[in-house]
Amino acid sequence: MLGKKKILLACLTLAASYLPATSVLAIPTTGEQVESGNFNISSVWLGATREAYGPSQSDTQTDTALVTLAAFDSSLGELTGVTLFFNSWWNLGTQVNAVDTINNRGTDTSQGTATSRLDLLIDLVTPDGAALSGYLTHSESCTRRSGSASNTECSDSAYFENNYDRDLGLGGLSVSDFADTMLTFQLSRTISITASSSDGDSRVVASSDFNKWEGAVTARYAYVERAEVPEPASLALIGAGLVAMRFRRRTPVARRV
Repeated sequence: MLGKKKILLACLTLAASYLPATSVLAIPTTGEQVESGNFNISSVWLGATREAYGPSQSDTQTDTALVTLAAFDSSLGELTGVTLFFNSWWNLGTQVNAVDTINNRGTDTSQGTATSRLDLLIDLVTPDGAALSGYLTHSESCTRRSGSASNTECSDSAYFENNYDRDLGLGGLSVSDFADTMLTFQLSRTISITASSSDGDSRVVASSDFNKWEGAVTARYAYVERAEVPEPASLALIGAGLVAMRFRRRTPVARRV
């Protein structure tokens, strides 16, 4: 009986020697790391002039912006999913002015059309992946007839604005491609303007001076915290408990006569 007690005491002493100040077994939990960056592509003035009896004229300009987002912090746990999306706002203004430059001795007609187009593109550059584009086209026209012999002029304008919000796919990339990798997005705004006319002797000026695009790009990293492996102290305590239970079962119980 004494030998069994010595063995049990030795097991408990061994377990206690492995005990740290604290011993916690963590339960795996999920979390999310969110990164976001803003962009702003300002309005530019863009114009085109179609001279009397000339062909239609156009002009185009492209401006870009870069957004860089922090990489997933792998010390948080294991990356399990990535969601990319953006929220943005744009506007588009179109102006047209037409002047009949030839005296037709009685009746003059001025007619002009301004056609503006706004193309928006967002591209995931690093890692090389998804791209998404959208566009808006608007035509604004004016017409004026005059019974006098003087030159006739007309003008008109229009203004639009709206939100452009979308989710970006991963473009064939896997979740592992985003681990410890900074994200770089390129945003491109292309504005084009065309001046045209159905009246041969009208001089047409078309322009756009409202064509801004601004917003934010966001990445959401989903992860699972890594579960801690049981420490040696925990294993020792478990072993000591099993030994104690074994000896308890073997100890005979005294019977009362």
